[in-house]
Amino acid sequence: MNIENIELRWNLIGNGLKELNRSEILNLLNDYYNTDKKLKGIIKEYQLNLKPTQVVKAFPPFMTELKCPYDGARMLQKLPSRTFPEIMTRKEYCPKCGHKNMEMCRCDNCIEEEKSKRKKCRELIERTYSQENHEKILLSLLSLKDRLYLSALLSATLSEDAKEIKPIKLKENKLAPTKEMEKDILNYLIDRQIIKVAPDSPLEAFPEDSPNYPNTYYIYKVN
Repeated sequence: MNIENIELRWNLIGNGLKELNRSEILNLLNDYYNTDKKLKGIIKEYQLNLKPTQVVKAFPPFMTELKCPYDGARMLQKLPSRTFPEIMTRKEYCPKCGHKNMEMCRCDNCIEEEKSKRKKCRELIERTYSQENHEKILLSLLSLKDRLYLSALLSATLSEDAKEIKPIKLKENKLAPTKEMEKDILNYLIDRQIIKVAPDSPLEAFPEDSPNYPNTYYIYKVN
């Protein structure tokens, strides 16, 4: 590793190295990454009051070219352990807002963005599956097969207040002898428009990557 070409954030150096000057720290980093010196020997040579497991954690982070999507600040990255050099992977993070360059970042900005996204998805699902857009089917028009399938479904998944059919994956009673038959029953009732997706179905029941969102859904997950 070419230490000279790395733009270090000296103000974020760990307590265990603050007694060294910058030249000494650069030499220490060079010894650690570019020589065969043992870590215990480096600790002794530079008179560090650190345990071996604490040394790398005390190294200053370095600046990357990646900019934070929220405030535009250049993101930082921690130096890796030489034992696992491939873990340059400790994800980049923003020194201002704490955003991390990872899918599951839980910084304030990402949390707010996720809330906003979920709100928009919920509103779209509610509009798409609004009960106002559906015409009810008269019970007298249902065939014997219709009634048999619907009765089986209600027996397996009807909510306690009898207002909604819960997702099939949460069923308490058996709907059909096989999974394939369960699927056939659901598809039959949906195709006949005897049952329809409820607007308060879980967001997870609608694949986000679908080009037809939210008209595509998992039949075992929707209400």
